[in-house]
Amino acid sequence: MLLHTAERPKRSFSRFCTLQKDQKEVFHASAHCRKSKKKYYKKESIKIQLSLT
Repeated sequence: MLLHTAERPKRSFSRFCTLQKDQKEVFHASAHCRKSKKKYYKKESIKIQLSLT
């Protein structure tokens, strides 16, 4: 019984690690989307400024 309970934390820890990894990937993807949006809006604002002058 002792061996079995000693193995349990490892399993939950590995699950936690994979969860963290998935969250990081999702966060990274959303950060990438935000960057591309910023670039797009910068380009658009430059176009608007040029058309106003």
